[in-house]
Amino acid sequence: MDIRALVEAKARAACGAKTALALTPTRLRNEALLQMGRGLEEKARPILEANRADLDRARARGHPRAFLDRLTLTDGRIEEMAQGLRQIAALPDPLGETVDVWRRPNGLEISRVRVPLGVIGFVYESRPNVTADAAGLCLKSGNAVVLRGGSEATESNALIAAVLAKSIEKVGAPADAIQFIENPDRAAVLALLEMDRYLDLIIPRGGEAFVRLVAERARVDREATQLELEFFEITRRGGNNAAPRGGRAGKRHLADVRMFGNALPGGVTVAGHNVHHAVRNTDLLHELADPQC
Repeated sequence: MDIRALVEAKARAACGAKTALALTPTRLRNEALLQMGRGLEEKARPILEANRADLDRARARGHPRAFLDRLTLTDGRIEEMAQGLRQIAALPDPLGETVDVWRRPNGLEISRVRVPLGVIGFVYESRPNVTADAAGLCLKSGNAVVLRGGSEATESNALIAAVLAKSIEKVGAPADAIQFIENPDRAAVLALLEMDRYLDLIIPRGGEAFVRLVAERARVDREATQLELEFFEITRRGGNNAAPRGGRAGKRHLADVRMFGNALPGGVTVAGHNVHHAVRNTDLLHELADPQC
């Protein structure tokens, strides 16, 4: 399988899992996060062995001490990763929160609520702990994720991601919601940036040049600091049958401008914008399940 086909397969799998994940209740997502933490602790030995292999290659390539420190995992750092996942589980559920409500002169009552974005591509550099952080935050907010870490940490990251995916499967969440691209070739990153059919957002974490590369090459919407969806729920209170207009054209979001005018359950019509963390409304998400996956 060539690199592009490999990346597309990972993105498609995440896309296929996104609706099931978005519809999971708070309790299940929190239990999945706790299980992810337990999984890391239980698999600490093989994770450290994989990390030693990454360190040996990095030393052979002459990477500086500071780089090696960022790459290094220890029992303590694995425990910190597990504790970080438990802390994410303890956070309030961001899904379904009503951010604002207002009424238009024509009788339309508009609520802005938080929903999952869908599938997030997370591209980062050498720190293996980012694999757990990114997967945990995406899972908490109901988003599937495609991870691509730095090539120097491939063995560490691949094993961590596999442990996390297996952990969420144990509690009934879709394992495909956590994908990791193991191919270390730079072409894999470039292919991921072009997966706008399956991904809803790309988040780069790294140096300025790396973030600039993502900004220049990505076909998917990208955000360097935060992810959230502003979701507009518009309920007809008067006799006006005109479809609402708003949101931003162009890039695809979970609630896309292509959905304008589509009547959803209860007489609701939806439009969407991109902005930070994510959220959920069961009826709307069933209607917005992406057929492209």
